[in-house]
Amino acid sequence: MGEAKVTRDDRGRIVIPSEHYAAFEDAGEVLIGPAPGGESLYVFPPRAWNDLVDRLRRGKEEDDPEASAFLRLYTSLYRREKIQGKSRRIDLTPALSQLASLSDSVVVVGRDDRLEVLDESAWRRRTADILAAVKPMAEKSRWD
Repeated sequence: MGEAKVTRDDRGRIVIPSEHYAAFEDAGEVLIGPAPGGESLYVFPPRAWNDLVDRLRRGKEEDDPEASAFLRLYTSLYRREKIQGKSRRIDLTPALSQLASLSDSVVVVGRDDRLEVLDESAWRRRTADILAAVKPMAEKSRWD
């Protein structure tokens, strides 16, 4: 959980923030690809990726050609990347970076069994939208 602002280096790599690294440390590699909607990237440890693909396959894939096509497309966009030693760097390829419209300044957000990488401005907009949406609920519930 939590967020960390990270700057991409001149080769497009980011550092996995130390507070999120434990989930990836033993694997030595990650799977990176677009999140549904395309405005960010998901970074999975291999075990979580395999669990997700298994859940998707157990769905309606056999009976539903559209679900099968989605699974094929979705999984084909993911790349396996080695975590680069003690620096904890992972490569965000130009193609993936372009897909998610990433600039050099990104935010890494912990999300249950994965990380999400977003352009910093997209993260700020998303956060502002969420806060604006929950403000009336908070006022009504007297959480403040």
